[in-house]
Amino acid sequence: MARLTAKEHLLAAPAAVRRAMLDPEVHLTPGVAAVVGRFFQALKDFGDPFDNPSAQVFTAAAKSESTLATLLRALATYAPMVSTAAGRDLRRAYYAQRPGKKAASGRTTTATPSKPASAAPSTWPLEWQLMFLGFRTSSSLKPSSLKRHIASIDRCAAILADTDADGTLTFYTAYCLAERFREIGIKHRTIAGYLGGLVSLGKHGDAPNADLNGIRMLVKYHLELAEMEEKEKVARIESLMGKGGYEFIAGITGDLRDRLAGMPGHAAQAHVVRQQIALLALHMNKPARTGDVSGWRLGKELIRHTDGTWELEWFQEKNAAETGAGRLWDEVSEILDLLILAGGPDRFVNLRYHELLGKNWLTLGDLNPDRKLPSQRIKEAIGVPSHDLRTLAAEYLRLADPKRAPDIIQTHLGHQTLKAGESYRISCESDAAAKDWLNLKQDIALGKLGP
Repeated sequence: MARLTAKEHLLAAPAAVRRAMLDPEVHLTPGVAAVVGRFFQALKDFGDPFDNPSAQVFTAAAKSESTLATLLRALATYAPMVSTAAGRDLRRAYYAQRPGKKAASGRTTTATPSKPASAAPSTWPLEWQLMFLGFRTSSSLKPSSLKRHIASIDRCAAILADTDADGTLTFYTAYCLAERFREIGIKHRTIAGYLGGLVSLGKHGDAPNADLNGIRMLVKYHLELAEMEEKEKVARIESLMGKGGYEFIAGITGDLRDRLAGMPGHAAQAHVVRQQIALLALHMNKPARTGDVSGWRLGKELIRHTDGTWELEWFQEKNAAETGAGRLWDEVSEILDLLILAGGPDRFVNLRYHELLGKNWLTLGDLNPDRKLPSQRIKEAIGVPSHDLRTLAAEYLRLADPKRAPDIIQTHLGHQTLKAGESYRISCESDAAAKDWLNLKQDIALGKLGP
């Protein structure tokens, strides 16, 4: 049987696509014409619209991941009017099935409230497991503190194998863990909290106090480094406020939307831009911790109602407390529609939402992205990490009403204890006192006080 020519392969393709691909200046790589031809033939066979072809069309045209990749590149180049959203979903599914990808995906569910475990996790070193009973039954530890410490110890146990330490609760083990945490981008204050969990385990598990003192010294060291990080954050916040604060962020969001409008909606880079737009909009509405944000699921934490508005409620990983924004702003709901459509037409938004129920809101797939991705995307867009937007929200609230701000900040940022927002509370009380003194001074000057 004679091999078909490129022109013969492309008989089912639109005339504009045929002209673009058969241009004498274009040198097609082997197989491109064949897979594009199969795609357009399948499109006709299934009766799907150009702006929303289904996954079955892509599957019929491309039987392997490499062929699918070739098809997606060709459509982006020669047929930009065709939406490849379903094809990219299919390729993500292929990618997730590669060896090791599921294990590397990290956490796959968001935090939900639960009681502390009655037995030591099997992932802990044996020495830590033997200390667990005294730790678990200690009357001096509140249940919330116990859960927090167990979560910290879990994080230490998870990376212990990546270090040279054997797990003995000593300065050396803590040092190796801290160094590894820094290598993967964990902040000093968080490291201090993780090591504090080991101190608590050892203290209630009868570990030698001399060894624990070495770990305590490292906790203090990382807290001191955290203070330096705080000073750097203050400088970033001041710079952000100087640029206009939320007005600046809203402007960047608008610029990104303009940029997105000039890109093929199904392009891979367009998905990154949609993520940035959605993250910036959501953080202006309700700033959350990046680890929580990375795990939100469509239909669970993020719910779309029939009137087109979205709602956000979730359990925080840090303290297992529930928080949320309720119904999100209309502008944010519109942007979330844009995100899940992934370049598809607006008329399919309800269908698309129900197709994605249970999927991660950022990847639009089963697996969660890296925990730091939300912060990374925000930093790429505006130059500061996502946590700075939590501080920015607190600054706005403090400046607007310093007397009421501490309680509002505690609710808005999802702090479970007064200590968690202590620095914000002190700043607010200081501002409120300064404002009261200024009012008092003005009253004295006007003769309103005195005999």
